[in-house]
Amino acid sequence: CYKLANSYVQVNKHEDAVLMYREAIMIQSQLHGNDHLSVANSLHNLGNCYRDLTLYQKSAECLTRSLSLSTVNFQDENEEVADTCHCLAMTLMSTCELDEATSLFERALAIRKKRLGALDLNTGSTLYSLAVIGQMRGTWNNATKHCKEALRIQRMTVGDDNVITARTLECIGRIHMDKREFENAIQCFNTCISQGKLKLQRECGILYQFRGESSKARDMFIKAGKHASEQLGLLVHESDELDMIDLVSKFEEKKRQTS
Repeated sequence: CYKLANSYVQVNKHEDAVLMYREAIMIQSQLHGNDHLSVANSLHNLGNCYRDLTLYQKSAECLTRSLSLSTVNFQDENEEVADTCHCLAMTLMSTCELDEATSLFERALAIRKKRLGALDLNTGSTLYSLAVIGQMRGTWNNATKHCKEALRIQRMTVGDDNVITARTLECIGRIHMDKREFENAIQCFNTCISQGKLKLQRECGILYQFRGESSKARDMFIKAGKHASEQLGLLVHESDELDMIDLVSKFEEKKRQTS
């Protein structure tokens, strides 16, 4: 049941996943007892499913129980505990319970810095979440600090041309906008567009190509190539798809050389 539930999550069938996780919890409790680690794992995943279905109270109940079991099984310095703290905080943030969410994110951050390191991508994810709460509350200095820390980690691990990095830049831009620093906000948003557009267009093209939709793939490759040519200051004939793909590679090589 547990593996089947995980497979349902991967294809966004969360209602079916909920049924399977609940069945898994019942079986695991009968076989191993209510406090077993397998029950904690299933409760964790069930709580995340409920959050994706916007059933926040049920999500919080499952994740709270999972956190309690994980803390008993792992003590307080394990990534399993940090992950559940982070997920429960995400649920509470959705219901604007910001004090409780902040406390859980800070607990997750302390564990992740100790267990995974200050430059781990999961550490950056928790820093970003703390920044979002800071932006929501108007505590801009803390929000900016967390955003910049997250951005440094993301640039080192996944690079500039990634939606995660662009999302953090967008958060910085929104903080500038809230502070009425409009020029800085525009600069951040333009950087998001420049960094994120090319990567997403190319990846969409690859997916269309994989599905055999060659016309849609070609359109995406042309859009990506046009964006790259603008950045490189070149004029390119749009009918040559191979030129478009080659341009994307040249653009990325130029960025690596200048970074």
